[in-house]
Amino acid sequence: MSSKSFPDEVVQKALLWCNRHCCVCGKQCGVNIETHHIDPKGKADQDNCLPVCFVCHAALEHYSDAHPRGRKFRIEELKQRREQVYECQTRHLVPPTRFVISHDPRGLPYARFKAMNLGSYPPVKARLKLTTFVDGKNLGVVQRVHYDGSIPVNLNPQQGFNGWFVVPEEAVAYQRRLLVRVDVVIIDPYEREHPLLPFGFVHLRADGKEPEGWYYEPSPEADEVLNPADGDAPVTPGPKAREEARERGRGKRRPARKKPRAGVAGGG
Repeated sequence: MSSKSFPDEVVQKALLWCNRHCCVCGKQCGVNIETHHIDPKGKADQDNCLPVCFVCHAALEHYSDAHPRGRKFRIEELKQRREQVYECQTRHLVPPTRFVISHDPRGLPYARFKAMNLGSYPPVKARLKLTTFVDGKNLGVVQRVHYDGSIPVNLNPQQGFNGWFVVPEEAVAYQRRLLVRVDVVIIDPYEREHPLLPFGFVHLRADGKEPEGWYYEPSPEADEVLNPADGDAPVTPGPKAREEARERGRGKRRPARKKPRAGVAGGG
């Protein structure tokens, strides 16, 4: 058992995040709750803190490796179980949000970015990290304070912001595909972080029919497969990509029904 006590701020966050539920059995404890060191040799920090009820704490402390019965809780299992309880007790604090990259009238290397808190409660923060990929090559994180993950942005209910960023100059002359991957972490009022799954936006050059723009890419991880840096599998953002972008934006339209010619009766 570790002799190092957890700081008050660590305990306070842990109890808020679990809403005083045991992070092993899941029951509501009220005042009958304690904090356990997941790794007895570890630090007295947030990552090593586990809120537990009296019964589960006793079981964790008194399990004997010399005389094993049942299956011992492993460190990573306890951490994952704790995250399950934390998420269950805090997910209502994450409002619906929206993040969009769109065309900037100045053209590349400029692009517009919009972030919105669509909910009525609560106010949250969002840590944004935008990463540029050109033809399968990672050009790094966008060098702008709101988009490099260093400083969270405030998102009040029903509000947001419109901003802009600059992709690297190398990205302007892309041959096959320009993708900006978006990683978002929502920070709730209790300062717990909720990572969203990554997504992206792909740039489309203007042609005779469609203007310059960006379309949503739900699986940016696929970019390395579709567009390897060595160029073995080129993917050209041509008509097919444009059609996919249009379908994602508004859904497939049903073909118009042909009107029967005059004097021709419809089938019965």
